[in-house]
Amino acid sequence: MNAPIHKNKLESIQAEVTGLIVEQLKQFEETGTTPRWLQPWDANGSFSWPVNLEGTPYSGINVMVLLACQEKLGFQSSTWGTYRNFQKRGSQVLKGERATKIFFYKTLTIEDKNDLGQVNLDEKGNPVTQTIPMLKHFSVFNLSQTNLKQSPAIVPSENFKGLADAIQTAGVDIRHGVDKAYYDRVGDFVRMPNMDQFKEEAHYWATIAHEAIHWTGATNRLNRTRGKLYGDESYAMEELVAELGSVMLLAQFGIKPQFQSAIYLNGWVKAFEGDHKLIFKVAAQAQKAMGFLTTK
Repeated sequence: MNAPIHKNKLESIQAEVTGLIVEQLKQFEETGTTPRWLQPWDANGSFSWPVNLEGTPYSGINVMVLLACQEKLGFQSSTWGTYRNFQKRGSQVLKGERATKIFFYKTLTIEDKNDLGQVNLDEKGNPVTQTIPMLKHFSVFNLSQTNLKQSPAIVPSENFKGLADAIQTAGVDIRHGVDKAYYDRVGDFVRMPNMDQFKEEAHYWATIAHEAIHWTGATNRLNRTRGKLYGDESYAMEELVAELGSVMLLAQFGIKPQFQSAIYLNGWVKAFEGDHKLIFKVAAQAQKAMGFLTTK
């Protein structure tokens, strides 16, 4: 199904999605089990990043939604598709299975009109336009909900060089030789311990990915609000952007992420429960930050 979402329905869906995300955050606080959308690997080492039937990875808020559903409902597959797409492959959704909603954003540019239906013009005589955001939803099913044969999970090979090249091409200034990792906003560079101070090379690159996402938020790049005080809401939200963005970045190169911001969990829960739109905004910012580092 593909349909624009009306305001009341949108608010209901946003609340439902936020509830799913908050539920996993609270579970982490209670059990220490990292939400799948922050650690998309199974205990046996298999990668579970959600993809469609063509193998294309999902992005933005859809990653969080589908990984959260995979975790909550115990789906063994990370492959998703619409009812029609499964039918095209000669398979059928099993009776009684419920769909999961994913989302697609786009903007429409329309001409601004007055009460008489006439197009308003600016000082130069050009039509005045306005941009209207539109959110559509699609209903998808997990492959585990169908009679299509389950494909074995493919674990991507770790491509450290690919990530290193992407970060270098983006222009991230990385300086080694300290005992902690952080992005220096004043100097506009990333401070890092030396690689041999990490137990595994993957941990080193996961840390760089996190700090590189912070780097994208500078005013001369994506201009995100970071917050002035350690622990305030804006600071906590920037940390979540860095967590999500680094997970998305690492997934492209087959590198297992490391959850680094548990200290902010309580702040995230409070913020999301207070604003059901916030998780959508954060996911969009994380996707944009990841893209900034990989599309140069």
